[in-house]
Amino acid sequence: MAPTHLKVFAVEAHDRALIVTPQGDIETFRYQDIHVETNSLLDFVKRNRPDALLVDFSSVDLIGSLMFASLIKLARHFEDANKVACFCSATEPMQQALHTMRITSKWSYFENRADAVEFLNEAMDQ
Repeated sequence: MAPTHLKVFAVEAHDRALIVTPQGDIETFRYQDIHVETNSLLDFVKRNRPDALLVDFSSVDLIGSLMFASLIKLARHFEDANKVACFCSATEPMQQALHTMRITSKWSYFENRADAVEFLNEAMDQ
């Protein structure tokens, strides 16, 4: 079961994967909201131990450094636990930001959610 009552992130469980979709950025949410929800997600992950993370950017055009830092913190938690994380569905400007920040050299990126979920399912079955 995914955490509920979040406003910064839409979160859903998909098999053994956690799908996190940012709903805005610092222009939409306060720093405190992003910080609290990121910590809530990390606590949820530590308690429930999903096997994979998918960050889906389909609800945002571009995010700033605070949101990026939060999502990277979450992805690193999965990496540190020898689990898989990936990203998908970014706009062209977001893809440029992912590339510039070298996120795509560390974690896989997919054009759409279906391809990302397929990748995660294959990775979790190995």
